[in-house]
Amino acid sequence: MMLFEGKSMRRFYTGLLLAALGGVGCGDTNPRESDKNGSHGETFHDLYKSGSRLKVTAATTREGLRWPFGLSDTSLLNSCSWEQTAADGTYSCVAGLEDTFSDSDVLYYFDAGCTEGLYSAFWPLFPGDIVAKEPASCGEGLRRFHFVGEAVTGAVYLRNMDGTCRLAPGGSVARLYRVGAEVPAETFVRGRVKPARTSGGVTVQVIEGEDGSVSPYRLEENQHKSSCIPQLAQDEKFRCMPFGLDVAVSYSSALFANATCNEPAYSQMDCEAPARFAVAVETRGCERKVRVHAVAERIPVVFTSNEGQCSSSGLVGNGDDMRFYRAGSELPAETWPEATKVDLSTHGRLKLRGMKLGDSVVVPTEVFDTTLGTRCQFMVVNSNAQVRCVPSSSFDDSLESYSDAQCTQLLASSFTANCDEGAEAYAVSYGDTEEAFFRVYSLGARYEGDVIYERQTLGSQTRCVQSVKDPESTYRAVTGELPFESMALGAMELE
Repeated sequence: MMLFEGKSMRRFYTGLLLAALGGVGCGDTNPRESDKNGSHGETFHDLYKSGSRLKVTAATTREGLRWPFGLSDTSLLNSCSWEQTAADGTYSCVAGLEDTFSDSDVLYYFDAGCTEGLYSAFWPLFPGDIVAKEPASCGEGLRRFHFVGEAVTGAVYLRNMDGTCRLAPGGSVARLYRVGAEVPAETFVRGRVKPARTSGGVTVQVIEGEDGSVSPYRLEENQHKSSCIPQLAQDEKFRCMPFGLDVAVSYSSALFANATCNEPAYSQMDCEAPARFAVAVETRGCERKVRVHAVAERIPVVFTSNEGQCSSSGLVGNGDDMRFYRAGSELPAETWPEATKVDLSTHGRLKLRGMKLGDSVVVPTEVFDTTLGTRCQFMVVNSNAQVRCVPSSSFDDSLESYSDAQCTQLLASSFTANCDEGAEAYAVSYGDTEEAFFRVYSLGARYEGDVIYERQTLGSQTRCVQSVKDPESTYRAVTGELPFESMALGAMELE
């Protein structure tokens, strides 16, 4: 579950929210309210509505399950996500922007005076493509969008350390483009954040697009006026606790605020909003709890402890990519709204599960396959665009480790124990053919041996050699491949 992200996270907020909500039940065995097939009312997913231009993309099943993924811009022919684009609070659904840059990223220049920076790309771009320009530093406004200009194939220039300009010897290995005109605001669909409903101390906010579309944006906790998601608190209850742009996080006290390494430091890898909350994430085995503090003050440097010795980490909170904080007073768990795990509805073999806050805020968090006994997520699995609900797993078979000296019994490994129900029963890896974008394997018993084996190829000879077993990893025997036909069938729809 992610609690923070790098700069420009604002445009990914809704996607991260949905991803984070998908893991709120990790390792928890508390009972759920019984499945009442829709009696919990309208859910977070039901708020998605297509407009004249922005259409909801969702996975559906014949049995009536619907899992929205987000919005697609039918004019720009790409998926889009909401991002604040004007100081007055206007948001735009920005489509297909994988290309970003800032002035500090510029290496090559178009002119001998090094006044016009060029955009460097490692894949071809075309007229009409859009690139995003990040602000020069924190607090200097929002991203700007530009059309891609002409490709540059001739001489280019480099700036020397003293500010003078010189011809670049040998040109550039990257594809270079001039940065074109700024994209008019009306290129993207614009929208506004509005409250949809309030219950149990939480307000669901949506963004209403000017084309009539509606999509969930965030949960806002009303007392502290913070974005929140359900997380397990210190009192053993799920509560809607801080998540998002104004959160600094500490994981198991890896960084410290003082030179004696007895006070945890909290990190914020985002420069768009000063942190208001310091969130401590405490993990013991499959148990993961959250403790929330107010932020006391910002600190310039942090420390680490190695074999009992405390020393400077070398990290500096420069305000651009990373900030560090000291925690203030704790905000007790009971001050945050309580959430209850519920089974929302059953659709054939699939159960839709979620969290309920108050009487009317219901957030779906996962799909559970009762036949395979595991969480699953809808994926396109082959070039025929077939959609299946693929089992959840942290295991990966790509390391090609074996338990025997003949390299016949393949092992799957996981760096962290996956505590989701049923997740240790399967390994999922990327396929390499049009027939299989993913490959899913059934797993057997844990391998407790002291060594592993790997195949080693030298010239035309392949042999099985002993290798080192990672003490931090879990290994399980691969017992067979799971055919796609055994997974629940879905369909991807543009609504």
